[in-house]
Amino acid sequence: MAEADVFVFTLGLTEQWIDVESGYTLPSVPGCGHGRFESGRYSFHNASLSDVTQELFSVFELLGTLNPQLKVILTLSPVPLVASYEAVSAVEATFYSKAVLRLAISEALSRSKKMNVSYFPSYEIVTNPHVIGTYFAKDMRAVTDAGLESVMSQFKRRYFASPAEGPARREVATEQPMDIDPACEEENVWMAYMGKIAGK
Repeated sequence: MAEADVFVFTLGLTEQWIDVESGYTLPSVPGCGHGRFESGRYSFHNASLSDVTQELFSVFELLGTLNPQLKVILTLSPVPLVASYEAVSAVEATFYSKAVLRLAISEALSRSKKMNVSYFPSYEIVTNPHVIGTYFAKDMRAVTDAGLESVMSQFKRRYFASPAEGPARREVATEQPMDIDPACEEENVWMAYMGKIAGK
């Protein structure tokens, strides 16, 4: 991180599970795709606006200490929750999570004016009512190729060099293949749920 030029971070969920002994938040729900759930070992927490705002602000300060020149770009995932531990529907839980995260981003940005932090509205692009039927697949969860193309096109237009700045700068936008297969936490929950239905 100390040598990075840009750090892009996408917020997605407010619901989280915490390891009681260490106090650390887990990267995945225990028992959903990874590990085994132990009721006495983990505690559930649904982050509030103040929780998320303070955590973002703390991260900004830490990153600023490690690398004062670092540019931070925040985004919000448009993918809805597939399930909730709260006693509400996944739809209601989704609206809570996205509203809290989006407002927390604004609050954190207003308190971090000395840092080079910005927000890119990929969430608003994909969930815009005028295009939501085109940018979401039939399951209304997966973002279509058209949606991804629109997001990346606007991202490059905002953050990468214009043709007038020369080919040396434009090379930054070249996408390099990565030998990784990232998994969304919501996909782990969904696969675990479908596995139980199928009796696996």
